[in-house]
Amino acid sequence: PIIKTNGVSYERSRFNHKYGPSAQNLLATKAWMERLKPDLMDCSLGLPAALRKGFVDELLFVKERISMPEILCLDAARISSIRERAQKIVLTSSLLLLMCNIISFPISRFESKDLIGKVKVYKDTILRLLRSYVSFEDACVKSSDAILSFAEAIIGEKLDDVMCQKLSEATESVLRGVDPVLSLMDKRIKDVFRSACTLNAKDIPSYERLPLQMRSGVSTSQSSESINVAKQKFCTEVSSRALKLGFYGLTDDLVEVTYDANKIINHCIQVHQEIVLLPLADVIRSKVDASSN
Repeated sequence: PIIKTNGVSYERSRFNHKYGPSAQNLLATKAWMERLKPDLMDCSLGLPAALRKGFVDELLFVKERISMPEILCLDAARISSIRERAQKIVLTSSLLLLMCNIISFPISRFESKDLIGKVKVYKDTILRLLRSYVSFEDACVKSSDAILSFAEAIIGEKLDDVMCQKLSEATESVLRGVDPVLSLMDKRIKDVFRSACTLNAKDIPSYERLPLQMRSGVSTSQSSESINVAKQKFCTEVSSRALKLGFYGLTDDLVEVTYDANKIINHCIQVHQEIVLLPLADVIRSKVDASSN
């Protein structure tokens, strides 16, 4: 579509006006791409795939503090939001896995028709609690109460004091960040994000929806129906991956946050690949080749 094409051109011109025409001036972007060196040197990947993988491993989930690449500065707030939402999903999934283990309840039943509505209510309650700015003590108490209510709701009976204590201790262990399950789910959510961000860009549009016809009467080249089909394919693939990795009850949340991540990195590549990313990748590869000869 004309508007989309012109939008990309406009964004490129504004970027060049701010940072200059040379990719070598983009110090934070260069530093970030240096971190992707092993993938950039992998001929089987290709540049877009290496960038998408690096977006997940070396930006969204990077352990140390790094400067935001200039090519992604406009999306800094969205990236921060994605990180926070992913963290809350990891915490919630860990709490739910431990709860089901303690009460001996198969977590796969969360997807059954008779439970899916109830799971959503309690899951949303836990996510809201984790997002609220309360003290650690309040978070432990309120989250423990929510987990206890959830457990009793799905098994249909009151839990004894021993079970209640186990659930309370498990909740505190997760919120303190010391439970092994937390580390497991952190690794697994990275896997989901990698899968989501490396889906074929041609199948996943970088925009939500376009009308079937613009007001001028000119038909767009891609209808809202086809875009919705592409998004549905994305939802199906990500949901399937999330369920395999144990994110029962949280697939909708994961689809939403990974879709946002996918759009950011796809748009970034579309705007900056030719002028910025390819030249920087060539420089990095040339230096590696020169040092190895």
